[in-house]
Amino acid sequence: MQTAVAIRDTFSESVLEFAAAHQLLPFLEVAVRLAEAHFRPTRKPVAEVETDPETDERRVVIDVTVEGDVSEVLKSNDSYTRQWVASAPADVRPKILVLFNMA
Repeated sequence: MQTAVAIRDTFSESVLEFAAAHQLLPFLEVAVRLAEAHFRPTRKPVAEVETDPETDERRVVIDVTVEGDVSEVLKSNDSYTRQWVASAPADVRPKILVLFNMA
């Protein structure tokens, strides 16, 4: 399980600064912890601050590479999404996007 210290060691300074400025760090930790609980990650997540080209909104995008067949990953994605929605306030969710890539 990822801890706050591991998140700080894993993510870049620009991601951490953006997260701190928007009070997102605890929710980044939740997003990664949920990803680890619902999927089988093959390596550490990678995060970047990106700007949505349509809305100019900035957000943290976390790429998680996972193992499994398509149906298993889709089922895991459904359970991840349900728990993420229950764990993060509505105003936080658009600022953190987790993308799952199959290995």
